[in-house]
Amino acid sequence: MSLAGFIFVFFLFSFFGWLFELFLEAAAGRGFVNRGFFYGPVVPVYAAGFFLAHILCRPLLHSPLLVFLFSSTACTVMEYIIGFLLEKYLWVRAWDYDLHPFTFWCNYKKRIALTASLTFGLFTLLVIYFLWSRVLLLLDFFGQKTVFIADILFVSVFCIDAAFSFRKYIKNKRAGLFSAANGLDYSGEDMAFFAAASKDILANVQFLESKKFVQHGQTSVYAHSVAVAKMCARLSSFWKVKDRASLIRAALLHDFFLYDWHTEWKLTHGFTHPAAAADNARAWFDISEKEYSLIRTHMWPFTLLHPPQYREGWYICFFDKVVSLSEIVQSLVIKIANKTSDGIVFVFQALCKGRGGGGVIICRGKRYAWLDP
Repeated sequence: MSLAGFIFVFFLFSFFGWLFELFLEAAAGRGFVNRGFFYGPVVPVYAAGFFLAHILCRPLLHSPLLVFLFSSTACTVMEYIIGFLLEKYLWVRAWDYDLHPFTFWCNYKKRIALTASLTFGLFTLLVIYFLWSRVLLLLDFFGQKTVFIADILFVSVFCIDAAFSFRKYIKNKRAGLFSAANGLDYSGEDMAFFAAASKDILANVQFLESKKFVQHGQTSVYAHSVAVAKMCARLSSFWKVKDRASLIRAALLHDFFLYDWHTEWKLTHGFTHPAAAADNARAWFDISEKEYSLIRTHMWPFTLLHPPQYREGWYICFFDKVVSLSEIVQSLVIKIANKTSDGIVFVFQALCKGRGGGGVIICRGKRYAWLDP
């Protein structure tokens, strides 16, 4: 590919990246949001990531699996470095994975996230094996002259955009202002709503007893319940759930069964604890019939005859399983880390930071504790 073709494709993929970010913001319920570092409709990190992966993965093209794994890793490393440099030298966070569905619960310092890394790998596979040949045909269709003229236009506009963009962020840094990512920051509002809806529950002595019982691995029932409720609080604003208070309160109380199901390895626990939790919630708190139903049905399809009757019930049912899976995987990684090195524990804990709650890890004879904000 000629230099003119490379420039053209770089801006083309940067524009596609901008469109993808636009789609994510729309799916998150924010409407039209011009994402990215620059004023114009380009997010160059997507193009840079693809070309980096494409160059590094050339010897691996015989194996799509290796291409996927290697490109995911390479793009993630590049994304972290760029994010770090922007924050350190320009005081700008161009993206924030705490603000997006299914990324805030498994990300590291808001710069990289597991789901984003997997998405990079899938996009690389799509472009390399299905779209790249068509992109080359598009260059041939336009011809060298048209591509060259387009490049001059793209580069000229981009240089003007970059000058104004860097000027803005440098002025902000000098003024002591940290620039947040474009778009609406729901995190503060979400946590304020969570605190208001759950105030009486979190202060209840009986609910605090759930800290004594283990849910998955070394995660307490309390930490698990808070994690599910926080996920509900955040995603309910993304998806504009009307009855957010009932969703959050039911999520907090969905495992309010008040016993250690590991003691006698109760095989029926998965089928019976929703009813026990719902009855306990009704006995100790002033909950509505809807909240009772949300708690009662959260383990569907285990509770086959009691499917969720409300939209919020399906959310709790799904988010409970997402958080449970992350806790189970975390427990497995800790077991592996006990036989390998302490470093693995900290890497995984960093990736999962933000689930909510806290915990203690005993690794190679040492105790490590954390408390998520």
